[in-house]
Amino acid sequence: MSDVHIAPLTFALLGTPRARRGDEEVYLGPPQQQAVLAALLLRRGQTMTVEELVAAVWSDPPAGAVSGVRTYISRLRSALEPGRHRSRTTGLLRSVQSGYCVSRAGSVCDVELFDRDLQAAERYFADGLFPDARELLGRALGHWSGPPLAGLPGPLAHSERGRLTELHLLCQERALETDLKLGGYQQAVPELIRLISEHPLRERLRQLLMLALYHCDRQAEALAVYHDARRVLVEELGIEPTPPCGPSMVVSWPAIPACSRPWTYRPPPG
Repeated sequence: MSDVHIAPLTFALLGTPRARRGDEEVYLGPPQQQAVLAALLLRRGQTMTVEELVAAVWSDPPAGAVSGVRTYISRLRSALEPGRHRSRTTGLLRSVQSGYCVSRAGSVCDVELFDRDLQAAERYFADGLFPDARELLGRALGHWSGPPLAGLPGPLAHSERGRLTELHLLCQERALETDLKLGGYQQAVPELIRLISEHPLRERLRQLLMLALYHCDRQAEALAVYHDARRVLVEELGIEPTPPCGPSMVVSWPAIPACSRPWTYRPPPG
């Protein structure tokens, strides 16, 4: 019996986990089953043992966790590779020694696309090619549809959710910084205000807002942003804003560019 031809699969983890084969949505099963697939996708072709998958999905594994993982793998194969013969050892979901891996051939995951676009944007930014950097940063942000790994249980989903959320915010910061490099000061202000309301302890966002307001001839508001930042940091953390981004950056404008600390994106291993 030969395998039937199936279209390539696309996986989404930057929001509610989903899989599509062409225009067709693929049902991924219950949350624990989705968590197994997400763990394998995040390993980017590397093998995970059954024990590692159990630890990824359950903080306190039930007695039947190992058999549960094997059942989830079998069901995922049926959903993702409906024409696959049981004796076939190759394919998308592969058995490797005492574990499993997802082949990177014939499928694509939005996490990898996001990382790729972000890395390329960082290279363009470092070279001063800001229009190209901004285009790629916009594309990177376009891979997102909501909180990453939404609804997935387990320790791995929890830790990866935090890591990916931080990368998303860094990408947003970099995009706004690039907008300022391109002279989009007025357009950046509303988004910076929104992000600061969500992340009040994020100094970098406040620095960018001060810069944008200054270039919009709103120096008094820029100084007010600093005073509000200092109040929040002192009250919440007992620390002063990071030098040199103090009041002098508004009073003496040449100090402001010094606040543009370089940020270098470092992709995860694998």
